[in-house]
Amino acid sequence: MIAASFAIRRATDIDRRKLFAALSAVSVPANAELFTACSTDSEALLGAGAVWFKPNRTFPDYADGLVQVGEPHRRQGIGRALLDRLTEAARDGGAREFRTRRMEHNTTGFQFALACGFQPNTPTITYEAPMESYIKAYTPVYERLVERGRMPAGARMIPLREANKEEVGQLLIEYLGFPAQGTADRLRGTTDQGFSQTISRVALLNGKMVGVILSTYHGTMAAIEGTVVLPEHRHTWVASALKYHIMHALIDQNVKWVQFSASDTQHRDTANFARRLPQTRVVKTVGTAVLDLSQPQ
Repeated sequence: MIAASFAIRRATDIDRRKLFAALSAVSVPANAELFTACSTDSEALLGAGAVWFKPNRTFPDYADGLVQVGEPHRRQGIGRALLDRLTEAARDGGAREFRTRRMEHNTTGFQFALACGFQPNTPTITYEAPMESYIKAYTPVYERLVERGRMPAGARMIPLREANKEEVGQLLIEYLGFPAQGTADRLRGTTDQGFSQTISRVALLNGKMVGVILSTYHGTMAAIEGTVVLPEHRHTWVASALKYHIMHALIDQNVKWVQFSASDTQHRDTANFARRLPQTRVVKTVGTAVLDLSQPQ
C-alpha cells in the first residue's frame, strides 16, 4: 500500500542541514520543530513540515506551521500525515490554535488546509484601480479637510528620502509586522523591492512622525506597499493627506494604475472604498487558515 511506503519522523541534524536553505527561504525560524517524511525503502526525503510557537515556546498562544512535499510525491497521503503530526505537536505544546502561513486563496496549499479542516481567517485583498478613479475619489475628501480647517498648522508632508529611516522602520515592524531583516534595505531603496524615496510620503505634526505611506512603481503601475498612522491620529487628517499627496506624486510620474490592499477587519474603510471605485478589479486574495485546537480530537 502507498501509505506504508513512507514514515514520519522528527528531523535529525542531518535533515535540518539538508532543509536549511528551503525552510529559510519561507521564513521558518531556526527554533521550529521539524518533521520529515522519508521513504521506508531508501530513506530519501519526500517531504517536511515545521511548527513553531507564538509568542514563544514557553508561553504559547498559537502555533504557526507549514508543510512541503516534493512534486513527484504529492497526492499520496504524505502531506496529510505530516500535517497530522504537526497538529499533534502544536496541541502537545499547549497552543490553542494552529495557523497556516499567509497564502493566496487559490493556491493548492491553501485549499489543502481547508480540506484538512482549517477555517479561513478574514483575508487581505489586493485591488487594482485606475489612478484617475483613485484620485477623483480622494481629492474631495482632502479638500474638505483643508476647507474646514482640520489640517493643523504644524502638519507637513515630506518624501521618504528626508525622513528618519530608523523611525519609519520601527513603525512598520510594530504596526504592520514587517520583518526586521530586509526592511532597512527596502527603506534605503537599495534592493529591487526598495520603496521609492521620492514618491513615498511621511506625515509630520510639529516635527513628530505621525504616519507613513510607502510605494513602489514600475512604468505606469504603482503599488501602495504599506500605510501606518499612529493610533491617536487615526480618523483625523493624516490618512487622507498621505493618500492625496502620494497619488499626486505618482501622477507626476505618469503612473496610470495603482494596486493597494485591504482587509475587512483591519482596513474596513479602505475595503469599502475599493469596492465602490469604478473599474477596480481584485488581483489576489491572501490570508491564513486556522485550526481550533481547543476542540476535542
